[in-house]
Amino acid sequence: MSKKILKIKSATYIKNYELLVTFHDGKEVNVDFYDFLISSTNPQIRDYLNLEKFKSFKVKRHDLLWGDSDLLFPIEDLYSGKISA
Repeated sequence: MSKKILKIKSATYIKNYELLVTFHDGKEVNVDFYDFLISSTNPQIRDYLNLEKFKSFKVKRHDLLWGDSDLLFPIEDLYSGKISA
């Protein structure tokens, strides 16, 4: 059995801390990052509670990231729509 290779095609800001993530296989997932951000004790991660900073995400090499990889999540988590701390 071969494992599916997941690649992010795009990400679009929806509202608050939610993004619509589109994958190359056509799947679209609404991912809410709020619980992850608010529960973090890391001040660098909590900085992304600033909505303007949160909106500075980009898709680079099929990964969703913020800053110079300040925030980077496993693609399997994004695909499932569940972000864990």
